[in-house]
Amino acid sequence: MTRRFIRTRRSAVLIVTGAVAGFCVNSTVRAGADLGFAMTVVRDAVIGFDLPEADFSARVIFEVTMAHLEADFATVVETASIVDAADREASDAAPS
Repeated sequence: MTRRFIRTRRSAVLIVTGAVAGFCVNSTVRAGADLGFAMTVVRDAVIGFDLPEADFSARVIFEVTMAHLEADFATVVETASIVDAADREASDAAPS
């Protein structure tokens, strides 16, 4: 149902934010890419946490996850680039 909902709105790009980088964000982006969507991850709008049992810091997990996603599954950007693109689109759509 979600895929049909997105496709009927003719969404070409899905923008992903949220928690947690190594789990939900990773899974969402990979699933979307597998379904043929162009995926964008907003790097500074994603969080992570430590895995002390494995001796991995949140920073290491986050950086590795972002690198993996950017290598094959998504474009990784900062919030400012999304805001700038939205501003440009709004300016282009405004009546002259």
